[in-house]
Amino acid sequence: MRFALVSIVKIYDVDFTSMILYESDEQGIWNCIAEIAKPFEIDDMLDDLAEYKVSEIQTDSQTIYRELVSAKIPVIYRKEVTDTRELIGRSEEMLIELFELNLEPAVVLPRWRLFIITKLEKLIQILKTRGLKHNDN
Repeated sequence: MRFALVSIVKIYDVDFTSMILYESDEQGIWNCIAEIAKPFEIDDMLDDLAEYKVSEIQTDSQTIYRELVSAKIPVIYRKEVTDTRELIGRSEEMLIELFELNLEPAVVLPRWRLFIITKLEKLIQILKTRGLKHNDN
């Protein structure tokens, strides 16, 4: 029997699926067989669950819970799944580098600067065109 712990963890405004898959042996001991962390897409997650033939899923994400219930896949909602968050915590730097996440927020210029920049660009274009006309005379 196999079961999965699944969560959605956000890194720099990107949702990642964090999935830990377990399998029980003949003695009833659960062993981790896979740890998966990748950008969240419900279809990819369903494919991974089908590939590993998971029979039970536990999640702390309402999004995942709703999607699995609507797909008629048995799922248990838990308040907190800490192991999946630890997985993302351990591999956060690698995920940032691998998926080239933007660490620095985009610079937003104030409106007055944008206004001045556009006016100066228009002035430069006027000077360039008039300068060409005077050189031809």
